[in-house]
Amino acid sequence: MIANFKSRNNKPGSSIFLSGVHGVGKTTLCEAVAQIVEIKHVISSSLLERNALPVPGGESEFICRRIEELLMSTPVLLVDGHFVLSDHQRNIIRVDKEIYRRIRVQGIIVLVDAVERIQERLEKRDGKRVDSGFLTEFQDAELEHSDRVARMLNVERLIIDMSKREPALAVSDALNFIRLFLNDTQ
Repeated sequence: MIANFKSRNNKPGSSIFLSGVHGVGKTTLCEAVAQIVEIKHVISSSLLERNALPVPGGESEFICRRIEELLMSTPVLLVDGHFVLSDHQRNIIRVDKEIYRRIRVQGIIVLVDAVERIQERLEKRDGKRVDSGFLTEFQDAELEHSDRVARMLNVERLIIDMSKREPALAVSDALNFIRLFLNDTQ
């Protein structure tokens, strides 16, 4: 059971959750951070690719279980994921807050950006244009639900506005935040 796990530093494994809408730059930021400091990172949606059988509780439950497993071998895990998702009808669905408790979130970083810039990235990456109204609603819901989770868990939340920060400064902001947690495990 995860609650009894102790890492090599005799402290429970924990996670730093980096969130934001699709196309905001989460993976790019995680990769940049991982090149500078020794921290394992995982893109939560990539964990689904190995899911051959359905899991009771759905995709979020499967991802949660996989992250719990990863926390057994690392003191701090940087998780690239979401606080809200959307269904096929574009209804926004808030991820169950208990998921974040289970994966031992100790800090939250939320990336935001100008909707037009996100649209451009998504169009370039995925070849389709996403409605600006939907992206605005999704980004607002991501911010709102991340705040609720941060308050529930009593953890710090850093918001990085990519429209107001050069990429190198955004990486620096994230590193300074993450180093607080890395220092706690040493």
